[in-house]
Amino acid sequence: MFRMTCRRTRLLALLALILPTLPAAAGAVETPALAKGGIHIVRPGDTLEQLAEIYLGSARRWLEIARLNPGLGDPKRLPPGRRLHVLPTGGGTFAAARIDRLSNQVDERPVPQDWSQAQENDFLVEQDGVRTHPKSSAEMRFGDGTRLTVTEDSLVFLRRSGDRLKGVPGRSVEIVEGQAEVASDPARAAAHPPEIEIVLGKTRATSRPNRAGVAQARARRPGEGGAKVMVYGGEGEVEAAGSKVALAEGMGTSVGKEGPPAPPEKLLPAPQLTGPLPGTKMGYANPVFTWAAVPEAAAYVLELCADARCGALLDRVVVEAKDGQPQWRSQALPVRTLYWRVTARSRSGLDGYPAEPGGLEILSNQLDHEPPTAKLALSGRQIEVAGRLFAAPGFGVEVTAEDAGCGLLEASPAIDGSPETPGEHRVGGYA
Repeated sequence: MFRMTCRRTRLLALLALILPTLPAAAGAVETPALAKGGIHIVRPGDTLEQLAEIYLGSARRWLEIARLNPGLGDPKRLPPGRRLHVLPTGGGTFAAARIDRLSNQVDERPVPQDWSQAQENDFLVEQDGVRTHPKSSAEMRFGDGTRLTVTEDSLVFLRRSGDRLKGVPGRSVEIVEGQAEVASDPARAAAHPPEIEIVLGKTRATSRPNRAGVAQARARRPGEGGAKVMVYGGEGEVEAAGSKVALAEGMGTSVGKEGPPAPPEKLLPAPQLTGPLPGTKMGYANPVFTWAAVPEAAAYVLELCADARCGALLDRVVVEAKDGQPQWRSQALPVRTLYWRVTARSRSGLDGYPAEPGGLEILSNQLDHEPPTAKLALSGRQIEVAGRLFAAPGFGVEVTAEDAGCGLLEASPAIDGSPETPGEHRVGGYA
């Protein structure tokens, strides 16, 4: 019997039990935008008539808000900081966004109040801000169903879109630092297409839906300034330093700190996830994630999320592109169901298409420290003398797992010559 070490890159998934693809996370079924309402934080000078104008489309409907919040007193003297329940019915045109999902540490600033811990269902209006910390994210939704996802280490403010198309709901966000992504609700945008504006310093980008109502764009403000704008759905336009560049679906552009937008560049395709496969159940908490290399990729962004849409970030790492299959070993993942996806980043710093998130379940907080082992055995008549093994003609070779929790994904024995030929043979195997 001979011992050999299994190849780690092949055997990392051996503890996994492959199941059908996991269903979407609870709550993934869409309901009408903002149907459940939310919370408005009273600012100095707010009145019920003003709030009715914002959320209900008419100041005359202030009594509807009063009924939802008994004991308010004077409708024209609302106490600042008071949290009021509002149920918008303004047809999706009001200038407010509700925080739908938070992950880890996120702050909100309902101007003129100071920064405080953000809360789900809070409404933010013009000039209000959201600030995310490392490994944190926030997902917000406007009344027309447009989603705004703010990723880690970002600072974003809501703005009023100035030069908007007549009759088209305008949405505008300012990215002071970090990254945000906007996506339309196709069911609503097909009938009432919104125009979404993203401000990044001296750069302005717009995103508009296609005929199917699909609009999806990502914008990032690098630490050195300038902007990166990527259009995944619909079309867009980027303006900076007096120049404009039109972006078709699947295109992006880079803007220098002072310069105009670069010519449009085709976005890289989504990487193929190779392991763990969707639906995998892992018996340890530090699996290795692998994916197929994308030609021309300079780096990869791997995201671990709590939901299938990756609106709730758990971790985010940048992996430098090298020769061979790209991979990343996690440190210690929590015991839970999570989702992961990878995005290839080009040499110019533009993000390609994200991979469809794959779901997996971590069953244990134990770590996998040692590689699994396999054994190589001969079948047929044999005898060992002085450390040498003598076998009868026609012997066979078999590779089997030796670890209690290890199984073989694939194995192939190797013999230098025919088992029927007398003489000394070298026998090995691959697992």
